[in-house]
Amino acid sequence: MKKRKFFSNSGILKWKMPLLISILFWMSLSGTAEAEVQLRSISLRLENVSLSEALSRIEEASGYSFFYDENKIDLSRQVSVNAQNKAVKDILKNILFSTGMTFEISNNQIVLVPEKKAAAKEVSVAVVQQQTHIVKGIVVDNLGEPVPGANVVEKGTTNGIITDMDGAFSLTVAPDAVLEISYIGYVTQSVSVKGKSTLNITLREDSQALEEVVVTGFGLSQKKATLTGAVTAVGSEDISRSVASTASGALVGKIAGLNTRQTDGRPGATTSIQIRNMGDPLYVIDGVQSDAGQFNNIDFNDIESISVLKDASATAVYGVKGANGVILITTKRGKEGKANVQIKANMTAKVVSKLPEKYDAYDTFYLMNNSIEREACLNPAGWANYTPAAIIDKYRHPANAEEWDRYPNVDWEDELFKKVAMSYNTSVNVSGGTKVVNYFAAVDFVNEGDLFKSFENGRGYNSGFGYNRINVRSNLDFHLTKTTKFSTNLFGSNAQRQLPWDMSDNDTGFWNSAYKSAPDAMRPVYSNGMWGWYAPRDADVPNSAYFLAVGGKEKRTTTKMTTDSVTSTTMHNASGWIRIQVISLISLTLIQEPDSTKSPILSIGYNNPVVQTLVPLIVNYTTLCNSTMPVPSANMK
Repeated sequence: MKKRKFFSNSGILKWKMPLLISILFWMSLSGTAEAEVQLRSISLRLENVSLSEALSRIEEASGYSFFYDENKIDLSRQVSVNAQNKAVKDILKNILFSTGMTFEISNNQIVLVPEKKAAAKEVSVAVVQQQTHIVKGIVVDNLGEPVPGANVVEKGTTNGIITDMDGAFSLTVAPDAVLEISYIGYVTQSVSVKGKSTLNITLREDSQALEEVVVTGFGLSQKKATLTGAVTAVGSEDISRSVASTASGALVGKIAGLNTRQTDGRPGATTSIQIRNMGDPLYVIDGVQSDAGQFNNIDFNDIESISVLKDASATAVYGVKGANGVILITTKRGKEGKANVQIKANMTAKVVSKLPEKYDAYDTFYLMNNSIEREACLNPAGWANYTPAAIIDKYRHPANAEEWDRYPNVDWEDELFKKVAMSYNTSVNVSGGTKVVNYFAAVDFVNEGDLFKSFENGRGYNSGFGYNRINVRSNLDFHLTKTTKFSTNLFGSNAQRQLPWDMSDNDTGFWNSAYKSAPDAMRPVYSNGMWGWYAPRDADVPNSAYFLAVGGKEKRTTTKMTTDSVTSTTMHNASGWIRIQVISLISLTLIQEPDSTKSPILSIGYNNPVVQTLVPLIVNYTTLCNSTMPVPSANMK
């Protein structure tokens, strides 16, 4: 329900509504002549209501907007209305009788003024009308076709409308307003309405968006305007703003239809990617088919663009391999000009997203005692489990080390996890070139910490989780002739993950205590250095600190080196210009992990320009680390 007041004692307009433009918008809804408006009739029945309530009900029934100075009229005066299809002006004459007020109707508004100041009211209404300006127009494209659904907004306000099916609009705005007209795929235009009541607006296509080049397959590029398949591209600016440690993590939330999922929170864990839930996609890096592991080893600061091919028409060039979609990665290359050096560094703080909330031992025993007291009449035997207050107090305020051991009150979340874990990513690259050669070289370092705390075990090592990676990249382009270019890429990566010895993907044993173990079950480590152990049910009440501390230490190192070269020649024949590419690839992967069940495997392969196959050189060998031995455990309960 809207209430308004119009004139103040000083004759200046005073509004209850916060914005004059809102009132003007409602005023513009009326399209009838004043004479016709004044004949508007309503049916209304009111018994002994306030004048304020009567005006509000008339406003709702008639569609008029009332303006008045509440200091000049007694709004609490009791009135009655019994009208059946009666003109609004006649109803107002009755309820305003002997109030010393009169009214004037203009378009869709009614102004209440003192009878002696009716002339002044006419002047004020003229002022209001001068502050409104109805502008009409039509929005068309460069072919003269109407553009339905275009946004027409008064600049600097929320006052706006969309065009109808014929591209037409009508909007009430300030006399000197500026309209902004926008539509997807077209350049936004700003038009001044000063001195104009009719506008004819032609929108121009956003050629920049249509001219944007995306990679569509085998190193070939195509303008968006000529695409017929479902292809989405992400540029380096969007990718470099990510704080993820892997390239797959940098794509989260940036591409429609790209489903990302991370089920592992350990340092160095990657994000699985699916395109439209179709399974694992094919990865192509600088025109060479690769895999998810190679993709995640790339520093996202080295990526120029990523194109995602989603449907069959876009992925057809890759055959069956591209059935689940294709992700094309193009790394940065040098350009002719002076050397350009870029240094980037970011720091990320990681916290636990959510952990269970539990009472400590002190509160738990008091809650238990309260339950025993309430159920004593039904279960007298429960008194045997009642804990005296003096004993309960020892859980929070132990007097000495012996009581500290005997009455544990452990916050397992605080014992196992840090408040915050830090990750760092630093990269340096240099690019430039001449008319003969262009170059891009980069090196980056990633260090990812873990939320688990480290525990001293007296064995000469600290177990836990961690991840370090260093990458180097060199992309060179040699312009041998005007039509021939020789490009060579060299990429090397050394990544090392630290984790407990021979750990599987299931790491629940290292954080189970946060969910299962009671605060009074045991101490993680007692004052004499012995590990805690809950004898009644050690499987259901684990000591995760013990498993983490003595779980051994394993470092899994993966070293990858890839080099490829492309010779591109553009020739002219009777059909026009054609480009021939000769691609060669050598890939070397060294995986170092302590797994004695694997024997070294050596295989060498190559690919040719016709059949693009890749058989990487893989060397697996084993290393050993410190073995673990059980240590004495104690149950102090």
